[in-house]
Parts: sequence; structure tokens; C-alpha cells
Amino acid sequence: MSKRSVQIFGSSEGADGVTGAEVDSIGEALVIQDMVHHRIHEGVFFVSGATATALANGGTLDVLIQAVSGDLHVLFIGTVGGDATVELFEGTTFTAAGTALPSLNRNRNFALTKISDSIITQDPTITLDGTQLFSGILLGGSGGNAVGGSSSAFNEFIFPAGSVHLARITNISGQARVAALELEFYDTALLD
Repeated sequence: MSKRSVQIFGSSEGADGVTGAEVDSIGEALVIQDMVHHRIHEGVFFVSGATATALANGGTLDVLIQAVSGDLHVLFIGTVGGDATVELFEGTTFTAAGTALPSLNRNRNFALTKISDSIITQDPTITLDGTQLFSGILLGGSGGNAVGGSSSAFNEFIFPAGSVHLARITNISGQARVAALELEFYDTALLD
């Protein structure tokens, strides 16, 4: 098979004015990078999350997300030691934001220079949930034989700047369980 040169048009040029591309030596396919990986390299991708070590049956793990300056592109991962429901609301109102959760830049080279001004808190005092955007169930079992479950079925949601959202996990397994809600996001306010 003969080799061909391919010119890539874009904003990231090398010293010779040509944008480089890499081809896989085995499959001879163009090597690409997914958007999340790219956002990590740019220093605008963050992770935050909340945990409950013994979420009572019927108890909730609530995380309030306030997008401030930029749109947030958010992925959710919920994990519970038994059956649980998962919900997402927008337009949430609250009287107290709760305990601040750190938003860590996934590219540690930018840990001190690129900081999202989004506000993410655990256990807010909610006055109105808002409009429900999503409702689902995490299957993990109930009673003494539960094995736990995890889901990232939310996929990406885009929260506009100035919006308030509530993510909630409710334990319905019949016993206290460990629970966690992780948020991975990038903040468009930090894009160049």
C-alpha cells in the first residue's frame, strides 16, 4: 500500500506551519482524541463528588450544581450499595447551599491557574426541587444480600451559565448503604 500525505486544517500548527497528524502503524487509521481527553489537556475538565458512608433507607444524597460564568457540560456517575433512585432537576431553589465540594482540575498542570467558578455543594436545604429532567433506578439489590450498583447512564447534560440544578440519589434498598455521586464536567468560561 502506498503512503499518502494528508493536510489537516486547524488552529494548532507546528513550527513549519503544518498541523501534524498521527496514523496507527497497525490499523493504518488516523489517531484521534475524544473531546473529554482534549478538554483535560486544555485544563478545563474537572471532577467533583459527594459520598455518604451510611445513607439511611429512604435517605437522599443531594448535590446542588450552580453554573456561574460558563455553561457546564456535565457527566454523572452514581454508585450505591443497594437499590436506589436517581433524579436530576433544574430550576432548583434553596435557602442554604450546603457543604462546598471541591472541583479538582483533572490536568494538574493547571490546578492553580484554571479554576471553575461553578459552585457544587452537598446536602443543600431545598425549598423547591424544580423541573425533573431525569428519573431512573440503580439496581443493586435489597436486604442483606445486596451487591450494589453503579450507573453513568445520564450521559452529558449542558447546564447554561446562571442555572441551578439538583442531582439526587435516594436509597430504596431497605437498609443503610454507602452511596456516591460523581460529577465530571468542563466549564466553557475557561475555553480559550
